[in-house]
Order: sequence, then structure tokens, then C-alpha cells
Amino acid sequence: MNLVERAALFAKAAHMAIDQKRKYTFEPYHTHPYRVADMVREHGGTDTMIAAAYLHDVVEDTSIGLSAIQKEFGLEVATLVDWLSDMQTPADGNRATRKQIECERLSHAPYEAKTIKLADLIDNTKTIVDHDLDFATIYLQEKTHLLKALKGGHADLWAEANRLCHSGMEKVKVEKELRRERTYRVYINGNRKETVYSEQEAWGVIDKHPMGVGYEVRDADDKIRREFLTY
Repeated sequence: MNLVERAALFAKAAHMAIDQKRKYTFEPYHTHPYRVADMVREHGGTDTMIAAAYLHDVVEDTSIGLSAIQKEFGLEVATLVDWLSDMQTPADGNRATRKQIECERLSHAPYEAKTIKLADLIDNTKTIVDHDLDFATIYLQEKTHLLKALKGGHADLWAEANRLCHSGMEKVKVEKELRRERTYRVYINGNRKETVYSEQEAWGVIDKHPMGVGYEVRDADDKIRREFLTY
């Protein structure tokens, strides 16, 4: 097997060994680095870049260390994987601080690492915008800032990542407004219990609680839609 084939199999085995799944879709995790590697290949990446793309989350997400990557795939691949591994912990500061440190670090990365990171960002952005409106708001702000540090990577991938961030922000804005119109707040004995997005879900919350309790269901404008005492 050549370098790229070995990297693909190694990455798949590493992520499957810990039964890692993609958040939201629950697909096997290795499908993500495979898509990233495909993008890098399609945009003229070298074998070293494609191999690193397959391996880009192995050190960060599994117990396999960088020294094992270097031993198996050589210094060039290991160096790129190192650039792409965010090994920070909460001890390094809050989320905003850690993201700023990561931006500054990646601003000094070589073209090859920035290009792989752009492909990674593109694949993650599509998933998050489609599945998690609340986190997407924070995520897109962070990635828009990160894109400034990734200037110098592949120009077409940078443009696509930038487009996705901006179109994602617009989609989140529209979807959140639509969701607001469908928002219902359930109050139990005067205390706000839960926010849901359909009357059916509101009844589901109420059904979980005992009889002899006062309930209110309010809409997004805080108007009472239902008010009653169960017996």
C-alpha cells in the first residue's frame, strides 16, 4: 500500500477502535476525515497533505501519539498532523481564550496545514449549521475569525469556507426567527420549566408532572396560550 492508502486505513482503525461517532449524525467518525481528504485531493493536495488530512484528528481524539504518527508515516506527515491538532484544555483558559490562542498558532502554519484546516472547517460547518442552530451562532463567529488566520491556504477552499460561514449566519438568523414564532414556554406552579417548539411538545412536558399542579403555556410574545390546574 502507498502512503495515502495506509493513512486512510490507519485513521479508520484509530477512530473505530474507540467507537467514535460524529455528533448529530452518529455516522462513524472516520467519514469526516475521509471527506476532508477527498477535498484536499480534489484541490491538488500532495500525497503528504492527503495522508495528513486522513490523520488530522487521530492525535487530538485518540490515545495515539504524534511519535507513532511520525514512526508510521514520516516527519512531514507528522508535522502537518501536529499543526492540525488542538491539544488545549480548560486549564489554558476559557473557550474564547483558547480559540484566540488557536487562531494565533494557525496564522503561522504552512500552506499545507492551512489548506487541510480549511477543508476540515468546510465539512464541520455544513453539519453544525444543519443540526444545531444555537451552537452554530457561536461556531460561525469563531470560524469567521479563524478564516483571517487561514489566509494563505488554498484560495478556492478559503473562498468556499468564507461563503459557508456567511450563508450559515444568514440561515441561522432566518431559522431562529422561524423557531421563535413556534416557541412555547411551559410554567409549572409559576416557575418556568422548559422551552419547546410546538404545542405537542408542551403537552409532553406537562404529562411528565403530577396532578394537582398549576400550568401555564406561553407563546413567544409571552401571551398565555393555556392556563389550568390538573386534578
